[in-house]
Amino acid sequence: MNQVLGSLEWSLPTSVLLSNTPQIIISFAYLFYNSIFTCMTLSYEYGRFATVRKPLRVSQPSPSGTQRSSFWLQLPYRYIIPVMAAITLLHWTVSRSLYLIQLTVYDEDGAQIPSESFKGCGFSPYPILFSLVIGAAMMIALLWLSRRQLEPTVPLAASCSLAISAATHAAQGETDAAIMPIQYGIVPAAGKDEEGYRRIGFSSERVEPLSLTEVYR
Repeated sequence: MNQVLGSLEWSLPTSVLLSNTPQIIISFAYLFYNSIFTCMTLSYEYGRFATVRKPLRVSQPSPSGTQRSSFWLQLPYRYIIPVMAAITLLHWTVSRSLYLIQLTVYDEDGAQIPSESFKGCGFSPYPILFSLVIGAAMMIALLWLSRRQLEPTVPLAASCSLAISAATHAAQGETDAAIMPIQYGIVPAAGKDEEGYRRIGFSSERVEPLSLTEVYR
């Protein structure tokens, strides 16, 4: 039960909107937070293909060959569980920070006393403080995790389908690369094009690391 340490005597509709608006803001903040983490983990896993040969992660229910299935909650558990726990705790502390109050006072004869009755929005300073601390901690955690260095030899693609598609065209003769462990780099088996550029991308065959002084296609 909340301990009322302050109140705002406003109309009932205004109090309802005021007490529930922070919950809506937190829900949108969770979508933003989840989107940022998804982009970060996607870019990190994409860049890891330059140094580690591993199979693709797919969203289909039955992966083929050596393919890996997607995460059940979109993100790895080491990310999504702390995020969901923090958001749940934030929802709870905010619900204790601002809340609707509707008090009806009766006299000894059971008659209502309008002058003593109250409708409004109550607030408690300590839950407000805890909510601010949790929100600040989540922002600091996001900034700290964003300092992770990505693999410099892989062009940053994030979730851009155009960039990913350009890197996933199989070389001539590769027919089952999608179900085999692959790696990103120069594909020697593909040779050079008409203009003398070597091909780079994902391949199940042997690849060479990229050089920052060479131009590729």
